[in-house]
Amino acid sequence: RPQLPGLRARLARLRKTCDYLVSHAELGADLRAAIAAAGSATWTPAEDLSWRTWIDRQGDEEARRQLAALDELIDRLVEEMTAKEAAAGEEGS
Repeated sequence: RPQLPGLRARLARLRKTCDYLVSHAELGADLRAAIAAAGSATWTPAEDLSWRTWIDRQGDEEARRQLAALDELIDRLVEEMTAKEAAAGEEGS
């Protein structure tokens, strides 16, 4: 029989997963709208969670260009966050 603390921990993990999936789908919807505005074919709203796979398999040059730009932006943001964390760690030492 499951114990309450274990159930709470599982619920917290499920909520994090749900939040991630919602964010991922929202990003897919925004990307779908931008690609469609550029005149390219896109996936259906029901496929907003699998937008990366759709672009890899069926995306045209514009879709792939926007995906590459998004990847570059994410890489830059991660680098900036890592640098800030490292600088904060050095200040705290």
